[in-house]
Amino acid sequence: MKRIIILGSSAAGAKVIEEVRRNDRESEITIIALDGHYPYRRDAFASFISKEITPENVFYRSKDFYDQHNVNIILDQKISRVNFKRKRVFTEDKQQFEYDVLIVTDTPENRYPDIKGTNKENVYGYKKLNDIDKIVNALPVVKTVVIQSNSFSGFEAALSFIKREKEVILVSSEDSFLTASFETEMVEWLISKLEEKGLRVIRDNMISEILGDKDAKAVRLQSGKVFSAEVILFVETDEDLRLFSGSSIKVTQKIEVNAEFKAGSDDVFAVDQACQLSGFEPVTPLSVLEEQGETVAAVISGQERTFTMPLCTLSQNIEGFVLTVLGRIDGEGVTVNHAFDQDSGTYKGLYIQDNCLVGAVLVNKEDERDALLENIQKKVLFDCA
Repeated sequence: MKRIIILGSSAAGAKVIEEVRRNDRESEITIIALDGHYPYRRDAFASFISKEITPENVFYRSKDFYDQHNVNIILDQKISRVNFKRKRVFTEDKQQFEYDVLIVTDTPENRYPDIKGTNKENVYGYKKLNDIDKIVNALPVVKTVVIQSNSFSGFEAALSFIKREKEVILVSSEDSFLTASFETEMVEWLISKLEEKGLRVIRDNMISEILGDKDAKAVRLQSGKVFSAEVILFVETDEDLRLFSGSSIKVTQKIEVNAEFKAGSDDVFAVDQACQLSGFEPVTPLSVLEEQGETVAAVISGQERTFTMPLCTLSQNIEGFVLTVLGRIDGEGVTVNHAFDQDSGTYKGLYIQDNCLVGAVLVNKEDERDALLENIQKKVLFDCA
């Protein structure tokens, strides 16, 4: 019998439980939630904000799942330290939990960019359900939301606030999702269409300071412009890895792991945003988390298995404007063939590596989605002619 401790509320940890319990009813499994919630889906945050789903649908599994799988859930404890030599997790109220296997799925706090004022009220990250709960509760009296992000996740978050009829300002650097995915003509057209829907996009700029006394009231950009806002959201935040400093675990911006998600030893694993295999988005797609969970569960059970990145699909729809990302659109040796029809408002970018289709970006061409997915899965050769 093993003692398995899961730190954090990631869906990857719940998937580990599901897979381990298929053949092992005896091991003791404990989740220590770092923000007081049962495991949830970060990829559901946008739909939760926009009220397209109920709060219950944010959670990966129902509470009954954890009772049925004999899981001990700790929701009200804060971790003070982890002793990796003695294999113990200590809490601030002096409790300690012994483990044979430790799985790190999350870290305790957001680490915001090095910007003056991030410690003020009304400043949030996009990885903790606690933050999303506070934002949703505040929205009835919120007029303007400022979001800093370079990712699809940030773009998705921005559209979710638009659906709640808020003024939204999306601030991004020159390396944003839009500029990386589309050529200049398409970017200009796309931004003009988004602005018609109420989303203001500010490119090649970043927040330099958050203004206000106790509560954040405005942001100052590097350009010097100031925008007032009641909610300031950083979609890309670093992980708070102080719990793991001074240990045998190798930590850079995230915890380094091998293809089995082992973090430097046979008894410590790291998944989701805690590890460097989390993927290209600050919100790891659910399919990736499930594959991570299945890999860790197999290794714990003594099977030989390494992680293979699944085919991911990202999509966002607002008033007939549909943006879809399929597969992989970055990486060494990846090139793009694109076609933009301004009259019809459609775009198709095909991403090629070693003459095979590996990814696609579509705007208002969802009728081609399934065929392209099949071609990506089959690694169909791309005819450049």
